[in-house]
Amino acid sequence: MQRIIEIPTGTRFVLAAQIPGWIAERLVPVPDTPPVLVSLQKKIPQAEPNHYRIEDLTEADVSLLEQIWAGMSADSPLELMRGHAAAESLTREHFAPYQEAFDAAPNRPEWLLQGNFLDVRGEAMSRRSEIRMKHWDELESRARAGRLTILSNYGTPTKKIEIGAQVSIEDARDYLAQVPPGFELREESHAQPDSNAQSASKPLSRHRHQESEILRVIRELGHDPLKLPPQAKGKRWIAAEVRDRLTGGGWSKSIHEKAWARLRENGEIKEG
Repeated sequence: MQRIIEIPTGTRFVLAAQIPGWIAERLVPVPDTPPVLVSLQKKIPQAEPNHYRIEDLTEADVSLLEQIWAGMSADSPLELMRGHAAAESLTREHFAPYQEAFDAAPNRPEWLLQGNFLDVRGEAMSRRSEIRMKHWDELESRARAGRLTILSNYGTPTKKIEIGAQVSIEDARDYLAQVPPGFELREESHAQPDSNAQSASKPLSRHRHQESEILRVIRELGHDPLKLPPQAKGKRWIAAEVRDRLTGGGWSKSIHEKAWARLRENGEIKEG
């Protein structure tokens, strides 16, 4: 685990919102692996609409699936789950044609087929979010108790982490050192200044902070700002996910869209 957090030499303030992110990113690595199928079950409709009883498949159910999927790829979900093929092949994309074949089968039973997936990446991202919020709350708690000073975007003390809020390098270093296993905020002459650390007491401009927050959340979601996934028709895109996480503290739809447009125009985000 990387315990060193590098910032440019001469840095005097860092964004308060960045501190919880630093901690979460280092404590919880996010693997670049898609969800994989771990089991199949059946959903039995109940009398009340949209209510189901979940049960394991019987031998007769498995035989029926074998009949429906006969002639399809040798690496069917049943074969993969029996350990006769690589487990990493059990992705949602692999399972989709089998689900479609089951749904369209003339001998389809009354029950529905349910694929259960293990989403290691999603679980790691959720854990990151939990850790980030824990330290966000702790920083605000310390500010309320007078144990740490948070400065607003206007340079005045505040008890909340809002847009542009900053913490002195001394307070940030002290807080990070107390987080197990202990993180070190180190100034490096070769580190390039960025929107997350300031070399003077002047707060970030509102526009630059908005852009910085978008870039931070994109990375927290496990994406490279320069290699964003392509938009899929009918599905929510990453821009909406980022906005969901930034809602509040004066973050409106208009602010979000304008900041996103500036990042795109400046070449700091590239859409697929």
